[in-house]
Amino acid sequence: MLCISVLSKAQSLEAENIYEISGKANRGYLGDVTIDEPGNDIALTFVTKSNDKMAKFETYHFDATTYAFKKIETDEIEFEKARNKYKWFKYRGDDYSVEAVSVERNFTGTLVLKRKLITYNWSWFYGGYDRDVKLLEKVKPKNDEGNKYYAWTSAENDETGDVLVLVGPKAKMAKDEDPNAKMKNFSVLTITKDLDIAKETKIDFEHPMIPMVSQLVYNPDEDDEEETDLSSSDWGLVFVPAGGSGLNKVADPEMNNFTFTRINAANELKQRINFKPEYNLWGIQEIVSAGNELYFIGPAKKDNNYFNEIFPPSMDEDTRSATIETMKWQAFQVMKVSDGKVDYLKATSIDEFDAKLKTPPSQKKSPSYDGKKFAMVNFVKANNGDILIMGQNFNKSK
Repeated sequence: MLCISVLSKAQSLEAENIYEISGKANRGYLGDVTIDEPGNDIALTFVTKSNDKMAKFETYHFDATTYAFKKIETDEIEFEKARNKYKWFKYRGDDYSVEAVSVERNFTGTLVLKRKLITYNWSWFYGGYDRDVKLLEKVKPKNDEGNKYYAWTSAENDETGDVLVLVGPKAKMAKDEDPNAKMKNFSVLTITKDLDIAKETKIDFEHPMIPMVSQLVYNPDEDDEEETDLSSSDWGLVFVPAGGSGLNKVADPEMNNFTFTRINAANELKQRINFKPEYNLWGIQEIVSAGNELYFIGPAKKDNNYFNEIFPPSMDEDTRSATIETMKWQAFQVMKVSDGKVDYLKATSIDEFDAKLKTPPSQKKSPSYDGKKFAMVNFVKANNGDILIMGQNFNKSK
């Protein structure tokens, strides 16, 4: 039974309709929901397997105001043609496997590659693949000079089996070699599933830098925002100046001299943007895609230490994220990038959050954002250009 209902602002039931879908649709999954307000139509499409070569699509149309049933449309189509017609239909067979590459680094930072076998099993119950990953043998690649790479971070493409790896040269301690080369002369390597280095893209800096953020950035030219690998995304990297012990003479004196790079799955540098936030220590929690716009979001504060002095390169990303959530910050910083340029970079102080806090009349406590123990959970861009950042205060002891 399919139940559709809506609640008004006063939380009273405004409209409801119950409609019995077919047994075939009930054995499948709800693949797509389309709401056409101008056309006064809500369309729900259910998908099932018709036979070994075809899928059946049943689309139920309802009035967008009253939810009254209007009509049903059915479509039986071959899997290959269905993927072209219904962009959200991702079926590629009940079972298939992909040989790919997984990236690790040892305790000295040396790049270690492992083969992996990804096996996919399709579920007609929820319309997606269950994935099983099996790690195989490992190997250490070398660059043209014979020096092993220092691995920083990576992004994987489970569709092709390739992996992009951000590395630096791990040079031998010779007089004519720069001991900080791994933090100045970065390379993005395309490593194929056969462990061959197919392409290299250079990212050079004058002063030592480290990657502060490594995150997939949704590609608006693709149809599926749910992918978690490079098959439908770009790779975003935020580099920040490194300093402290051993780097005092060569460190960038401008601690807020940040650089954002965006690299696509083909290892092409799409964007390189420099920006200088007001607060030099910026714990960017998320890079959010909204069409052709990017929003960089996270707490910030002014600090006399470089980023790597607080978050050493050896710290893994999960630990870094957990530390950002529990640190005491002074502000919340947001940057908008559109058409490859910084549109705005705004910091809001903790005091301003306190001054503008609104709570329901019946709520006794007023727990405003105080710069710590805050986990971001959602982001929405309104039609007027405003952005809504949602999160939750938390206490680890409770």
